[in-house]
Amino acid sequence: MIRKAIVVALLALVVSSGFAPLAAAQGDVIAIDEDNHLATDAAVEEFQSDGKTTAEIDRVQMTLSVHDDPCEAGLDPIVCSTQNTYLRVQYDEGIERTVRVKVDAELVEPRVKQGLQAENSDAVVANVEPGENGEYTVITLELDGKSDAVFEFNAAEGMLWDVRHSASGAVEDVTGISAPDNPLSSGEWQYVDPSALAGEDTTKHLDVPDGATVQYDRGDIENTTEDSTWLAVPDCENPSEQPVCSYEADGESGVYVMSTQEEPPQVRYTDGVSPGGHVGGALNELQSIVDDTLNQFGSLFE
Repeated sequence: MIRKAIVVALLALVVSSGFAPLAAAQGDVIAIDEDNHLATDAAVEEFQSDGKTTAEIDRVQMTLSVHDDPCEAGLDPIVCSTQNTYLRVQYDEGIERTVRVKVDAELVEPRVKQGLQAENSDAVVANVEPGENGEYTVITLELDGKSDAVFEFNAAEGMLWDVRHSASGAVEDVTGISAPDNPLSSGEWQYVDPSALAGEDTTKHLDVPDGATVQYDRGDIENTTEDSTWLAVPDCENPSEQPVCSYEADGESGVYVMSTQEEPPQVRYTDGVSPGGHVGGALNELQSIVDDTLNQFGSLFE
């Protein structure tokens, strides 16, 4: 409850917007979609009563199961907790395949993740996105031969999408205006060559109109292997506490981006004004605040 209260309170600071769809997996995709037990109401009932549910995929030699306990899913954590949700993928073929399945959103809450790594295997990678307006979570599995892999789905991330999606629906109900499906569709991203910002106090001029969207990749700063997390480049109010910042020069058009690190993060911008891009960055900023809060005070939310 405290987790959701934090998300709801922070969400009030931004305007609801749609997510950009993930790129399709490369190669031929075996589209199981909702033709599997995990997409059914019966699976939800089993999960709610037993803490797990299983689907046998007939078209390939694969078993999928959803668990609320990492130990039951086949992991060996220090403490077994039902805080998050776990998808176990048991694939018994020796060939590479790409398989797409839809899982009921009450089993795995929708979110957007690309290149999600399993907790215990390098043989499977998952791309995750909402489907059917949030009714399902679409999971595309890139399988590299026989494997037994477990993916962890953080509950806070799922609640963030759920709250955002609910708020978006409320806006549509009141105004009759739907949130855009792709918040970044107003213009193509241009990427700054990292070498142009290498070194402390190095600046780069961007010839963009007022209000243009300029973002940096927080993942570069944290040296994570997860997807890029694009946040708005902040104003240079306190450069010593910011990896990059931006400012405008009197009498000049465009904006200057200044790096405060020897190895700056990736920076991108749009040639045109992108309200949706601003919201996308704000949603990522919201997620980062939630993540930081949970990391700092994690024990309070268990």
